[in-house]
Amino acid sequence: MKPPPAGRLRRATKPSSSAQHRNWKLSYYQLLFTFRSQCPGNHDSRAPYRKALLGQPAAEGPVNSVHVFEEAAVLMCDSSIPGRDEGEFDKETYAWIEATLDELDGSLPALLAFHHPPVALHHPLPDAYQLSQPSSLAALLERRPEVAGLITGHAHTPAATTFAGRPLVVGPGVTWTLRLPWEGEGAADRDAPPGFAFHVLDDEQRLTSHFRVA
Repeated sequence: MKPPPAGRLRRATKPSSSAQHRNWKLSYYQLLFTFRSQCPGNHDSRAPYRKALLGQPAAEGPVNSVHVFEEAAVLMCDSSIPGRDEGEFDKETYAWIEATLDELDGSLPALLAFHHPPVALHHPLPDAYQLSQPSSLAALLERRPEVAGLITGHAHTPAATTFAGRPLVVGPGVTWTLRLPWEGEGAADRDAPPGFAFHVLDDEQRLTSHFRVA
């Protein structure tokens, strides 16, 4: 299947006919293709990431991008710190988020997607390497009611919680799954199947996430 052009997705709405249902399904396929390889994690190096995955000139600055649909926007924010496992939004990324939301002018609900969760997930491994300075992100969200939710990864376990009054969804792992403290010894379950999630932002700006295994 050929990937569709970026920036053509719509927020999901309840289908009222078979034609609308087909369009709704198409938007999910577009979502899967559009968001591949856009948000660096703690094991990525920015320069080769840009060159090999994005086809851009190698550069060491944050890898930030925005996908604007007809009725919503997703800001892919680089929380990586070169050479380290914990995360942080640097001044450049905070300025980019603010400028991007200013450009959208509050006309669209937005999701922020980034690698490191800004809250504890109650496991010592991911909690040791979460997003630092979460109060700065909370202050931004307090000024930005158009941000409807946050989507993160990093922890190798699906989780749902809240942050600064917004839903926060953590995507599952692909290479291995985190064992929670009550699930047995050893942090990495390498026999668990890869997981993924479908995220739906509806007309009431409610974020709903469906988790699957591959």
